[in-house]
Amino acid sequence: KPIRERRMKRIVHHKSTIERILERGEEAMNNQVKLNNYVHFAVQSTCLFLIAKYLKLTLHEFGHCMGGWLVGLHPVGLQIKLFGGGHTFFTESWSFWQGLITAVSGPAFDLILGLIVFFLIFPYVKSWGFQLFWLFYAIIALFSFWTYMIIGGFMGIGDFASISGFIGIGKYVFGIIGVL
Repeated sequence: KPIRERRMKRIVHHKSTIERILERGEEAMNNQVKLNNYVHFAVQSTCLFLIAKYLKLTLHEFGHCMGGWLVGLHPVGLQIKLFGGGHTFFTESWSFWQGLITAVSGPAFDLILGLIVFFLIFPYVKSWGFQLFWLFYAIIALFSFWTYMIIGGFMGIGDFASISGFIGIGKYVFGIIGVL
């Protein structure tokens, strides 16, 4: 009897060892699935972010076109650069007010569309992918308005630098307002 009991204990012991190995394998598989989900999410969210960034940039430059068109200028093209930035081309030179309204219309378009997306579109979207996309768009649009002020103010480039040039105020005014 004692030998038989020992053998039974060994069999039970081996069973539990095998079960533990299988459990570890299941755990490893679950971790691999979780890792694949994280990688998939990272790639998808990066793509959504880049699409939102270039859509925002295109609409920003379109805002300059619309502003110029509303004051009598004739836009002939947009240039969107790969690493950010863009330019709107007009056929004629502009007056003080035409230049000021054209320069202001891009950031104003960003601000208005960012607020519309954040408060009217984003809360009602059901799919998480589209929620992420519209959230990215709103954040990029709203924060780019603020960063345009700082960059334009301290570095002398961008829309707010053009605005300060048209108004005739110091180039650091918008940078200081942006920091505050």
